[in-house]
Amino acid sequence: MSRLCESYLPQQVTPLDRWVYPYAEGRLSKDVNGHVAESSGKGADIADIARTVGVSRHTVYRYLSLDGPPERKRPIRTPRPTRLAWEAFIVRRWDDGCHNGRRLWREARAAGHACAESNVARFVAQLRRAGV
Repeated sequence: MSRLCESYLPQQVTPLDRWVYPYAEGRLSKDVNGHVAESSGKGADIADIARTVGVSRHTVYRYLSLDGPPERKRPIRTPRPTRLAWEAFIVRRWDDGCHNGRRLWREARAAGHACAESNVARFVAQLRRAGV
């Protein structure tokens, strides 16, 4: 059998590749699911399918039990109260007319907020993009 998704996977599938490549824009999951269904329909052995695709036998069984490719689960993260506090401070100062990210970070730290400069810079970039 030929290796599936040669444009996405390297020649030898390593454990690291199994973590990185399955999430390449969600394309590989659909290709793997299609290959598993196609090979199973032709009567291929589960272990052969798993080796060809580069997944475990358990994954092959799971894909066969699904109607289509699995949906990618995204974690729901709620912001911590400390983050909400410094974000509110930054927005308040932004509305006052201060648009310098480093100055906002220094003022937030001086006001007692625990925030990293990189997080403040990322938040200020969002404010700039939003045109607030």
